[in-house]
Amino acid sequence: MDMLNEHNSVAKAFRMARDWCSANENHPCELRLLAQRANLRQYSNPNVSEIAALVSNDFGVSSEPRDIVVSTTNGFLQRISELHPLYMVLQYPLLFPYGESGYHEGIPYFSNIGRRKTKRNCLTMREFYCYRIHYRPNEGTTLLRGGRLYQQYLVDSYTAVEEQRLRYVRTHQPELRVELYDNVCDAVTRGDTNAKALGQRIVLPATFTGSPRYMVQNFQDSMALCRKFGNPDLFITFKANPKWSEVGHMLSFIPGQKSHDRAEYVARVFKLKLNDMMHEIMKNDIFGKALAGFYTIEFQKRGLPHAHILIWLDEMARCKTPADIDDIISAEIPLEANDPKGYKAVTDYMIHRPCGPDAREASCMNMGKCMKHFPKPFYQETTIDEDGYAVYQRRNTKNTVVKFKIPLDNRFVVPYNRKVDEVKNYLDCRYLSPCEAVWRLFALDIHYCKPSVVKLTFHLPEQHTITLRDSEDLPALLHRPRIKDTMFTQWFELNKREKEARAFKYSEIPAEYVWVNKDKYWKKRRRRKNTVGRIVYCHPAAGPRYYLRMFLNVVKGPRSYKELKTVKGRVCESFKEACYAYGLLNDDREWSEAIAEAKSWATGPQLR
Repeated sequence: MDMLNEHNSVAKAFRMARDWCSANENHPCELRLLAQRANLRQYSNPNVSEIAALVSNDFGVSSEPRDIVVSTTNGFLQRISELHPLYMVLQYPLLFPYGESGYHEGIPYFSNIGRRKTKRNCLTMREFYCYRIHYRPNEGTTLLRGGRLYQQYLVDSYTAVEEQRLRYVRTHQPELRVELYDNVCDAVTRGDTNAKALGQRIVLPATFTGSPRYMVQNFQDSMALCRKFGNPDLFITFKANPKWSEVGHMLSFIPGQKSHDRAEYVARVFKLKLNDMMHEIMKNDIFGKALAGFYTIEFQKRGLPHAHILIWLDEMARCKTPADIDDIISAEIPLEANDPKGYKAVTDYMIHRPCGPDAREASCMNMGKCMKHFPKPFYQETTIDEDGYAVYQRRNTKNTVVKFKIPLDNRFVVPYNRKVDEVKNYLDCRYLSPCEAVWRLFALDIHYCKPSVVKLTFHLPEQHTITLRDSEDLPALLHRPRIKDTMFTQWFELNKREKEARAFKYSEIPAEYVWVNKDKYWKKRRRRKNTVGRIVYCHPAAGPRYYLRMFLNVVKGPRSYKELKTVKGRVCESFKEACYAYGLLNDDREWSEAIAEAKSWATGPQLR
């Protein structure tokens, strides 16, 4: 406390405010810290002991939303904005004993010229916090030695970054609307010129990492891979292990620290090893030639960050027999004499903890049964059940390991593979809340998809969506260059321009051509790429749009909407009629195809 009183100007200011309020109980007062920083020297350490009192009814709706107000009238302390330079200093005085200023929106880059030149001249909040949590041998380590308080700091930093991003979306929301092109044309015909009367507000976009639309887009991308390559061949779970030697080496920089004290070390090493493993699978073909791969990162209460990985293999590399499965997956304890490293890895990390009648209080137990279905039955050999799932070989070899004074045999082994960075990569470990925070602060991907999936939009004639601002003049908007050009209409133009393009369906175009969004046209790829096209989903209740999408799955090379509806030389009145003429709706095929498509991504209640 003496150190804070001597060196921390913020702590002294609040102590002075407390003393003044105690001495003047009959005078309601509020201490206000202004968030604006027009002149940095204006906010340097005060030279005199001074308190400014403001009348309480001066605060209202018109007040700056980023101010902090310390009130004695209601007994509560209002929280300071995360954009205030003193936010973290006030929240964590023990981590910043000298009252060092934190993030504000005017911190310039040290060098922003040449190859390092960016469109921005100042740091973002995420970049600032990433800088603060890195160890540097020539800097103090008070923050990094904070233990549990440092973990809270990491989580608070991430929430501050997320709140700033959400605030940006929220504050810019009134400026943006989305509407159909023909509706804008109708409005201009009626004489409307104000964009405020049209369209609907844009909500949290799919580009916002972690948003519902973001997750759905990635989910639909993975389903596009399933439609292209069939069901995945391998499902791999890759977990972080805080006992990795690389983590221990980084922890040695500050003696006495444990892995849970430095969540950023675990996250960074995990990401490096995950990248290395995906390189081994996708490039070095350790399981055979890989056609596609997809993973998502999860953070659960009872585990470190882990990746769920789907791998699609070439026909020649697929596991077609039980012997093929045994070559890559094992569910037995190795013999210590034959494989001492494998024995140690499996017994340390790949044994399910005791449960069932021997440990009814285990965390995996629910209503007297293990939620993971351990212990598994013994099986003399690997088989494939009627649903196509592998039942792994678990022989009664009498080979056991003792955990919590209970002998465990092959029935408790979690299936593993010895090729993937050794089995030590897997560890059932306790929950570390800051891991997701640092993962997101480092802007590490939470999804991986290879080959890439291109989202292909489509629309009825003059029914494409356009983005407009409240302040835009509608007649001028309709004269905007390329306002009518879309990915879909330019597909027609591509078919007019290049004869070879007419040999492909719409979903096959991304493999041969790349969409140049800036200039709104399809450009021939220099070399063919294994890119997957995904036509955006459309509900059957959408009517004409649904039938248009159905028709796009079979038709090749149309050069106009009229030609798209032409079947056997006859121009159909609607896309539904075109589907009938093509034989897509002569029976229950329409609904069978809809259910067949939905079964690859929809849940049971959604299908019902």
